[in-house]
Amino acid sequence: MTKSLHRDFDPAITQICRDARSKPKTDLSSAQFIYKVAEGSPAQKLGLMPGDCLLAFNGRPISTSLTDALLVAQQDVRYLFYQSRQNAFLEVETDSMPLGLYLLPNSSAIIETYNTHGYYGNEGFFALWEREDYVSLREAISVAAQKPKALSFMQRLFRSSQVLPALEVLHTICDFEMGGDKEGIRGFPSKINISDFSPDMQALLYFYGARQAQSDHDIALYQEYICAAYKLYPMSERIKRGAIAAGLDVFSQENMLSRVMPDHYEFEYLIGGSGSTDMPTILAAMPMSKVLPICFMPMCRGSDAYNEALKVYHSMYAYHKDSLHQMLVVTNTNKQRKDPSSWYEQEKTLIASGYPITVLLEPTGNFIKDLSLRNVPTLWVIDKSGRIVWDKGLANDYDYWEMLKGFI
Repeated sequence: MTKSLHRDFDPAITQICRDARSKPKTDLSSAQFIYKVAEGSPAQKLGLMPGDCLLAFNGRPISTSLTDALLVAQQDVRYLFYQSRQNAFLEVETDSMPLGLYLLPNSSAIIETYNTHGYYGNEGFFALWEREDYVSLREAISVAAQKPKALSFMQRLFRSSQVLPALEVLHTICDFEMGGDKEGIRGFPSKINISDFSPDMQALLYFYGARQAQSDHDIALYQEYICAAYKLYPMSERIKRGAIAAGLDVFSQENMLSRVMPDHYEFEYLIGGSGSTDMPTILAAMPMSKVLPICFMPMCRGSDAYNEALKVYHSMYAYHKDSLHQMLVVTNTNKQRKDPSSWYEQEKTLIASGYPITVLLEPTGNFIKDLSLRNVPTLWVIDKSGRIVWDKGLANDYDYWEMLKGFI
């Protein structure tokens, strides 16, 4: 059955439904599982639901969640989904419009991606840790570490002069969780130079320090460490559950909605202008009908996650330029010589393609400090008044569709 679906947005999407029995058995080992479907998104209107699978993208299996990187490189797109409840395949043909899906790769697909490409970011490691798949996590670390290029990237990722400490920490965590050396985590984080590690790795060190303190019945230290872990990595569902169990009121701490951006700081243009500017000037140039995505980069100018966040913005802007003003990046740090060029690939692509992006430097760091920002990157959205209207991040097109449902 083929039919064209009416949309409130262009382009039209064609969906083709076929009973699964009419196709050969499909190997789900490389599938992306749909975790969430954004309200009001094309995916919801197509009838896709959590538990369905994305099997292929333009006829090829897709093993990682980096669909936005693929979308920005394509003009026309053909998706193949498996809808488990109907036992049916759904083929979707459109141009490169993101559908509004939160996708999760399975464990074997993450390992295979590291095996094929080497290190591609910390997303895979932490996805395996979140689902408590320590066998696969250990294998992914070993596979990635065998790639010379991966080692160089991992050094920069974990901000360590040597890659081995970070790998040893992850292996120690696997040993602890798999019933091995229960004393391996003792001394996390107090006996480790924690500043050598990225914020998410620091969060893991504090998380396991809290586990040890709880085992030692040191309640005060347990609460201190779990609070530190949550502040460093609030996106982690495991750490959030630990913080709630420790009595931390995470819901009041994480809610930034309706807070107004400080307006008394002066910024230096790095990209998108010359001289200096301030927040009132930026907001005065924004139409009332639009919102402003802001990417905060505390402690570093770029990162793999920053590059991926700009890919998502790139894939979404063409379809929502009537609602999105531009991408505003605010940092307290200039580029460093040791920064890999891959951190800024998408930034250069946006500039070359004429997409609106402004990068500002606030050299004192007080603007970011006033907002208690520590995660790299932190992405919020503000309206013309400077009020925060979205504080849940913009890590994928699902987040954009959820955010925009109130504005389109």
